Amino acid sequence: METKAVTVTKATYRSMLVSKTLPAIFDKFPMDVQRIVVQHDNAKPHAVSFDSEVIAASKLNDRHIVFGDQPGNSPDLNVLDLGFFNSIQSLQQKMPAFTVDTYLAARLADL
Repeated sequence: METKAVTVTKATYRSMLVSKTLPAIFDKFPMDVQRIVVQHDNAKPHAVSFDSEVIAASKLNDRHIVFGDQPGNSPDLNVLDLGFFNSIQSLQQKMPAFTVDTYLAARLADL
């Protein structure tokens, strides 16, 4: 695996969504789930919900992915901050890492 710094622009975010993320979401969700909601974190590069390429990639047969914005500064509604980032932080505290590569190696060792 190669790690490198990448500036995330609207174009790079769109490309990642269309080529990797949306197809992976369709693959992982059960076939009987027709509507999948993806929550953005309101960063400016993530404002691609109405892009025609993203809309086309968000539909597969009768299934579709819809995009919603993450509620601002609401600990009751902010699932990403409550669950995902707390989980990452607890892993980081178990085995400190000071570079991206050592962090990834430590996390992959947990699998």
